[in-house]
Amino acid sequence: MRAVQVISWDPTTPKINCYDGSGKNLVDHHLDDLNIKVYRGKFCTGSFTEGGYRPCPDSAVSVKFDQCPKCSFIPNQDCLFDPICDGELCDFPFCSKEHAIYLGFFNDLVKVGLTQTERVEKRAVEQGLDAHSVVATVGTRKRARELEHRLSKRLSIYQAPKRDEVIRRMVRGTDMEAIHTAFNRGRRELEKLGLEVGDLTVMEHEPIRGVFYTRDIVGVHRGTVKGARGKYLFYSKYVIDGRSMVGRHVDLSERASTF
Repeated sequence: MRAVQVISWDPTTPKINCYDGSGKNLVDHHLDDLNIKVYRGKFCTGSFTEGGYRPCPDSAVSVKFDQCPKCSFIPNQDCLFDPICDGELCDFPFCSKEHAIYLGFFNDLVKVGLTQTERVEKRAVEQGLDAHSVVATVGTRKRARELEHRLSKRLSIYQAPKRDEVIRRMVRGTDMEAIHTAFNRGRRELEKLGLEVGDLTVMEHEPIRGVFYTRDIVGVHRGTVKGARGKYLFYSKYVIDGRSMVGRHVDLSERASTF
């Protein structure tokens, strides 16, 4: 076993990408037969530059974001959630790019979200959605966030659904009738606002069956992985928030491969 820091989480394999400080390299660890110990503290994940990966020079403690201000890709990190301008204050291209507002479905549970237009499909995978539909495109992140808030209130739907409600629907399996019913209900309301609702895109998932109990990410996890959806990893009879491993140090088995 050796301690490495988790840099990113990929639910599609599933796997975690880690930085091995002793070898000064990145480690790709696939999660099938789980045998890891996750430590409590979270630290800055560093940054990727033209020269490759660069670990945080200060090993800064991570509180609210994955990166510290020195390593962050965005000048004002608070703008990730609540942009303060359309990009003119810091002239940062991220905030002035076109963003999409979408409805996301966990069966009959509906959420509204935003992302850069070209990342809609990737965002759906990151969140483990059963289906999604783009309902508007907006020229800047700030204006997209404002519209997202308005639609959340108008439709009385979540921006961030509760964990237990999402997990319950993930293990239930995809219910297309429930999804179409929820989609048509939302589409009618949005069309009243003059929005052109896009087609419904259904994601393909392997079914995750069983009864699972939520566990805190900190601690030892051993067992056969049953599947991963979004940020959740299902193994044995437990489910953990795999995304919350990012920034933490973990002990891995020797089966990890380097590249």
